[in-house]
Amino acid sequence: MKDRKAFAESALGEPFDSMDDVHRRVARHVADHRHISRDVEAEMSEQATFGQRAADAVANFGGSWTFIGMFAATLIVWVAFNSWVLALSLVEANGFDIDARGVGHGPDRNVV
Repeated sequence: MKDRKAFAESALGEPFDSMDDVHRRVARHVADHRHISRDVEAEMSEQATFGQRAADAVANFGGSWTFIGMFAATLIVWVAFNSWVLALSLVEANGFDIDARGVGHGPDRNVV
């Protein structure tokens, strides 16, 4: 207790006994090198509903590098697939087709 009083008088410039309860609490925590604040996140997580916890989980995943990488890879595959489908449809629209052997046929399908 002596150290707290000495700290309060030296650091705060006011005698410990003349402080109100809030200032005494702060002086005790600082003198003991303890945190004054409480863990609000832990308190909120205990009271969170299922929907709030689910929303937090979605937000954590949606903002992660894993999600960004998976989204980029999916987008690249989607663009490549659509480009391939478009290329095939242009070939067929012009009257050319490629059979399973990779042999091209002209507009007259009987000619190889």
